[in-house]
Amino acid sequence: MKTKTTLRKIEYYLFMLFAFVLSFTNVKSQTTYYVNDASLVGDVISTAIGSDLNAGTANAPFATLTKANSVAVSGDIIIADAGTYEENGFTIKSGVTLSGVCASKSIFIVKTSSIVISSNSELSRFTITRQTNSDVPSISVATISGGTGMKINNCIFLKNRSAIYVNSTTASSALIVNNNDFDDNRTGMVLVDATFANITISNNNLVKSRSFGIIFTAGVSSLSNINISNNNFADNQAGGIGIEGTAVGGITLTNNWFGTATPNTYSGVVNGGFSVDAHNVISSYPYNFTDLNGAPDPNYPNDIAGGGLAGISSATHASSAIAFNLPTCGVTSNDPVSWYPTIPQAISGSNVGAIITASPGTYDGQVIINKAVTVQGTDSSNTIIAFTGTPSGVKSLFTVTAQNVTIKNFTFLVDLVRVHSGITSSGNVSGLTIEGNTIKAAYTSGTTLGYGTRNAININLFGTANATPVNSEPLIQDVVIKRNTIDTASGTGSVIFRSGISADRVRNLTVGGNNLA
Repeated sequence: MKTKTTLRKIEYYLFMLFAFVLSFTNVKSQTTYYVNDASLVGDVISTAIGSDLNAGTANAPFATLTKANSVAVSGDIIIADAGTYEENGFTIKSGVTLSGVCASKSIFIVKTSSIVISSNSELSRFTITRQTNSDVPSISVATISGGTGMKINNCIFLKNRSAIYVNSTTASSALIVNNNDFDDNRTGMVLVDATFANITISNNNLVKSRSFGIIFTAGVSSLSNINISNNNFADNQAGGIGIEGTAVGGITLTNNWFGTATPNTYSGVVNGGFSVDAHNVISSYPYNFTDLNGAPDPNYPNDIAGGGLAGISSATHASSAIAFNLPTCGVTSNDPVSWYPTIPQAISGSNVGAIITASPGTYDGQVIINKAVTVQGTDSSNTIIAFTGTPSGVKSLFTVTAQNVTIKNFTFLVDLVRVHSGITSSGNVSGLTIEGNTIKAAYTSGTTLGYGTRNAININLFGTANATPVNSEPLIQDVVIKRNTIDTASGTGSVIFRSGISADRVRNLTVGGNNLA
């Protein structure tokens, strides 16, 4: 009996072990699919034109977004290279990210049906528009009813009727619409169902709408946790924000700019009391907008207006326009051939020896280079590294902790209130090359960091033994610093670098051709 019991136990444990192993073999890793149109002009990643018979890799991309979406599963990412994608809309699968390289280069022309955002899916970095002089579809992007975790960010919405049509939301963290540029749409965002909750609309530009930047229509009866903040509303023909319906409370307006620090309001029905040209009628701004009410109110445009202003729980307004920038066209690596939205993500995803190239634009954040790679800008004057947040770790824009790193062709804007250096290396880093960069001292406001650490380039500031030799031999060897420009005079008053280049106990240090202003 004891033998049978023991055998049963062994069989049970073997079964559990098999099930455990099987559960891991069925886990699918994230896949990135690439799409390219029939041209290589302006491409950031691809070296081949697209075909839906391809495998969807960077070197063999699909031709259509529709094809990529058809093979993607939750957790996958679809990246569209520079080009024009003229397709019918489709439902982005749940958990899938659909992204262009940047809104100025990846153009999605929606032909007949809408793009639909599913739960936990994301639309990013496209220009979303319609065919020239077309008035279809009436909705370019829609959210799924009851969805959660939906994101729309870093896009341009141009010449759509309803750029984003929001269906009912009740789930937590239902929808985030962030950092998009809405221009010459009939309406930027339309919310028409009875119930909306947990929506964040932030950091967007909503300008020159033929009606409203955002409109809550008359059917809205319940609003909860609707946060509209840090947006610019300008030149919208009917108004910035229209609120109809019967909801009481639920909308929080924070630090939005309406062209004035004291936006005007009107309490009364505003939706529908006007006529304006559709996009299939060729006309220029203000698009023959006509107030059908004549002299009486509402006297368009109004900054905040409608019969449902009771839906506003609180409102504070900005005193000036909100700074707005769309992100860069991202970062590429040649090993493996891939595209990334940020430099840290590119470093993380690249193999040792890779060349990582950042597109022109401004990259905001600290970067740790922890493997032997080349990190380079497209050109030093237009590829900019800055930082506006709260620093962590070593207070430097770039921190090098690995051997054999090359940094070239960037402009570093060093805000000496937040960080002390453009480039800093650890006490055990050899083989470092810093070439062709411009490093400028900058100052915003507040107390600067200590003078002793304010070096544009800091070689051997921290880390293993902090430059202490071992048996009279320096830990750091073979460092090259050449053809860089270091401007210690662009700060305010005495807010400058202590030194342009600080290198402590380095063997075979080459410094040449630098311009130390």
